Amino acid sequence: MNELSYKELMKWKADKKPFQLIDVREHDEHEAYNIGGELIPLNLILKKPELLDFSKPIVIYCKRGIRSQLAI
Repeated sequence: MNELSYKELMKWKADKKPFQLIDVREHDEHEAYNIGGELIPLNLILKKPELLDFSKPIVIYCKRGIRSQLAI
C-alpha cells in the first residue's frame, strides 16, 4: 500500500494513467464532495471485492483516511 497525494492523483488524471478511483464514503458524502471517484461504500467493498479491477492500480479514498485504510 502506498499513499498518493492529491497533486499526484491529479497528475495521473492529466497523464491519463489507467487506474480505478474508489470513494468508500457514503452516498451523501460523495454527493457533497466528489473528485471523480466511483462510489463503492466501505460496507459494500468489504462484501464485494470483485467490484475492484486488480489489473490496474486502485486508488481508494475517503474523508480522513480511516475508511480507506479499512478497505485496503
